[in-house]
Amino acid sequence: LKRKIFFSHQFVLKHEKFSDMREVAEYPMSICPTHPGSLPLIREMIDQVLALHPNTTYFHIGADEVSSRKLVHRLLLY
Repeated sequence: LKRKIFFSHQFVLKHEKFSDMREVAEYPMSICPTHPGSLPLIREMIDQVLALHPNTTYFHIGADEVSSRKLVHRLLLY
């Protein structure tokens, strides 16, 4: 079963509690891949979505929002 499920990091990153995970502090559109809390948060979000759709066989995470890598100092190391 293929399912198109929309969720955005912006939904989470707009909250102060998660603002340190933003790729660029002023913009809550994308999560910083080098932040230590990013992967656990993404896994939790995916687990929650898949729990609601247990017959899903394909899951597309999108990740097409990343357009500001050159603005993030810690990402210049990669």
